[in-house]
Amino acid sequence: MIKRALNTAYEFFPFSFKTYLRDLYFYVRSSFNGAKNIKSIQFIKEHSEVCVLGNGPSLKKDKAVIKKIMHKQDFVCVNNFCDDELYTTLKPKLYVFLDGYFFSEKAHPDWVTRRNKTFGTIDKSTTWPMKIIVPQSAKTSILSDAIKNHNIEIIKVNTQSLYTKRYNRLIGRLFDTGLYGPPQINVLIYGVYLSVLANYKKVHIFGADLSFHNDINVDQSTNDLYMVFRHFNEKDKIEPLRKNPAKIEKWTMGELLDLSANTFYAHETLYSYAASKGVKIYNCSDFSLIDAYPRKTFTCH
Repeated sequence: MIKRALNTAYEFFPFSFKTYLRDLYFYVRSSFNGAKNIKSIQFIKEHSEVCVLGNGPSLKKDKAVIKKIMHKQDFVCVNNFCDDELYTTLKPKLYVFLDGYFFSEKAHPDWVTRRNKTFGTIDKSTTWPMKIIVPQSAKTSILSDAIKNHNIEIIKVNTQSLYTKRYNRLIGRLFDTGLYGPPQINVLIYGVYLSVLANYKKVHIFGADLSFHNDINVDQSTNDLYMVFRHFNEKDKIEPLRKNPAKIEKWTMGELLDLSANTFYAHETLYSYAASKGVKIYNCSDFSLIDAYPRKTFTCH
């Protein structure tokens, strides 16, 4: 009877209020499961500027610039960056994982092999203090079983995704609570977002091609989507496009383009949020389709 009454009352709430109520429930539940408010992170900082490194193919050219400015920057890296020799040279302060295959028990065997290599390299090579950031959905035991290095702290953040096409003060206030953040659809977004929360004066982005939608083709007989996977430290490979982590469910073109659009909107929102905090973001990538941030070029001479 009480449950039925609560459900009836719930139906009378406006949609937006029900959304916030639902998200608050998930926030509280995740807190009990060890997730922390993203605003509570104690960042490790040595400099007032930071470089956020995406793994796009443009990073091959960006590396020369990065080596030139490395002594004046902190670094944030993502996904499989540790495979590169620069990992132990740059000594990133933050390492961000967002894709489900890094911490899901349902991950395809190919992904399990890939993540085991990444975690093994991090565990063996990290001789400096570093924090690994994962989303609230992450099964952190998968990481902690593989990464036992005492220099590393694994932090699960309790942040709900907020999809929006334009920034306003309400969005800023919601971000300020730590309950909400940008949508968790692209790991570069959270590398930049965390840099803003760390209150760096300048954020320099490299390897941010964001051109994956240009690498899609459609099989003309089956309608299956195929993608050319391009990363700075791997050979290009063509594979059927399947959703993480199990590689079973197919993507549709509509879903993919919707994801792409939301990713670009998220960067626009981040730029405005950073500006409200007095943080300047620059896109320094040799090639990038992100138009939300002003461009900046470092010379190597």
